[in-house]
Amino acid sequence: MIFVTTGTVKGYRAMIQRADELAAGELADELVVAQIANCSYVPRHMAYFRYMEQVGVVFERADVIVGHGGTGTTIEALKLGKRFVGVSDPTLPDNHQYEFLEELAQRGLLIHCRDLRLLGESIRGAMDLDVPRIDTSSFGRRLSECIHEELVAAQVGWSRRRHATTATSEDTTRRYLGACGSVSGSRSKA
Repeated sequence: MIFVTTGTVKGYRAMIQRADELAAGELADELVVAQIANCSYVPRHMAYFRYMEQVGVVFERADVIVGHGGTGTTIEALKLGKRFVGVSDPTLPDNHQYEFLEELAQRGLLIHCRDLRLLGESIRGAMDLDVPRIDTSSFGRRLSECIHEELVAAQVGWSRRRHATTATSEDTTRRYLGACGSVSGSRSKA
């Protein structure tokens, strides 16, 4: 079974529509089931549901999972050792899904489908992928440490930039005050 999921936050219409086209054509010999959340596109060629309390059961039964680049969906698939095709949504305001999926694809943990026209090929490629189960028990802690390191680095960089800007501003202020007959904000006696 191929399980296509948009996650629970936002329906990824283009991905669901493309999977439905594939279910009628290239993947007609496969059982394709989709979780579409609030997606406005209603599939005609594959089984679907909007939400399910026990969606983990579907995850476990799937041979291949196709999902947007959401962290929850991706991590769940990796935890279960499932073949995963990640499709980043180019309509999102930043590139976090693309970067996340690209990093995991480079490590051989999933197939990153960068173009929906290649979704069928990506799914077929995932069927041959040998994916180990990933221990995600320390993922939250390690992610928190990584974010902390990035924040510290950003703070140091920001602090250095602020100090450099302040020094530049102070130099400019001193030059200006010196030209006006004042130094360090005190008036000179004339």
